[in-house]
Amino acid sequence: MVAAAEEDEEEEPLRAIAQPQPEIPRELRTSVVTGRVIVGFTVQPDGTVAEAAIVRATNRRLSKPALDAISKWRFQPIRTARAVQVEIEFNLQ
Repeated sequence: MVAAAEEDEEEEPLRAIAQPQPEIPRELRTSVVTGRVIVGFTVQPDGTVAEAAIVRATNRRLSKPALDAISKWRFQPIRTARAVQVEIEFNLQ
């Protein structure tokens, strides 16, 4: 019975209720045109984000704006914490 509950949890989709976009500092807008950042984080049962960390970035200068934005993301509450990875694509043209 416990295994079935765990399977149901895996199928429960995450539903975002707030996903602020990264704020790009002015100095980056003139020097960086595009890039991608993959961020790993944990969605807590209350819907908040914890343990956000960069997995990979095409330009490390984009890491801080990506982390700052994701730390403000919120999801509908879930039963147990879940590890997630997302890719943020920057196109500053």
